[in-house]
Amino acid sequence: MPATPRCRSSSRMGLASTRAMPAIARKAQVLPHADVRAIVEAAGQVDHDGNWGGDLARLILLLAATGARFSQVVRLTVADVRASQMQVMMPTSRKGKGEKAVSHTRIRVGEDVIAALKPVLAGRKGSETLLLRPRWRQVGPVKWERIGRAPWQSSSELLRPWAAIIERAGLAGDLVPYALRHSSIVRGLAAGLPVRLVAALHDTSSEMIERHYAHFIVDAMDELAARAVVPLITPAPAKLRAVRR
Repeated sequence: MPATPRCRSSSRMGLASTRAMPAIARKAQVLPHADVRAIVEAAGQVDHDGNWGGDLARLILLLAATGARFSQVVRLTVADVRASQMQVMMPTSRKGKGEKAVSHTRIRVGEDVIAALKPVLAGRKGSETLLLRPRWRQVGPVKWERIGRAPWQSSSELLRPWAAIIERAGLAGDLVPYALRHSSIVRGLAAGLPVRLVAALHDTSSEMIERHYAHFIVDAMDELAARAVVPLITPAPAKLRAVRR
């Protein structure tokens, strides 16, 4: 496997066990759309250079497009992608106790996401794991060879390629993968979606959204309120001026 920069532990990279408390959305970890696009594009470049065969790029694209957790995205099956409806049926998280009322959350995605997933949909059974990753074997001091593909097993597998992606994108080295989730949540709030809907789409509670994204909600509400302002005083008619010929 090609060498990539050293990384911090999975807990510091925002990839710790899903039983951990959600990370507070620091403004530095909420990315503008241009930076999210830069990460997706950099993932494609790192994928190509590292002989990932598209597997890494598809994972990062789905994380960015859905705002789902790593543990959810890697459990997607082929049948969970509804290409004709532009939807991904995201498995609910395993956080919390007891059985959840629903097993999947319906998430709309763009045509670009569906197009990127089509190569791993064709000719496969619906029950198969959607996202796979290459497996390598070291055959020399700095030489690796691919020996097949298998499902992602642990978020720690993303640490090294993530560091390479962030470096290639020219973004801050302390940026964590969870930033894609933060950014997706804030993007929904900024678009004026109700807090309850944003929470449902991201498989969390309205209380969590309000607690960790309060200042973004205030900003979104202020923007919506500004759009509702209309002029109430009719402007005075413009005075006519004689035009000399």
